Amino acid sequence: MLHLSGIPALLQNTDIVLSSRTLAVLRECSGVNQLIALTAMVVPAACVWLDSTARRIALILFSVVVSYLWQRDAHRAGGMAGVEGAR
Repeated sequence: MLHLSGIPALLQNTDIVLSSRTLAVLRECSGVNQLIALTAMVVPAACVWLDSTARRIALILFSVVVSYLWQRDAHRAGGMAGVEGAR
């Protein structure tokens, strides 16, 4: 995300190194926390904006799959997927 916004960043283990400072990402920030946060946002949105139960369930399942795939790629990259230098 930083790379897409034009901010130069480098990933070193679980630290994100910016030009002016280093951000430490704790290992406790696991995929489970992301899944809970994403679900907490998607369920109310699905109930408000989607009219059928099938579409609501589809959106919730889609968010779970996206969360899983994001975390799988992040672990392969060594911490944070999508940050420049995470290869």
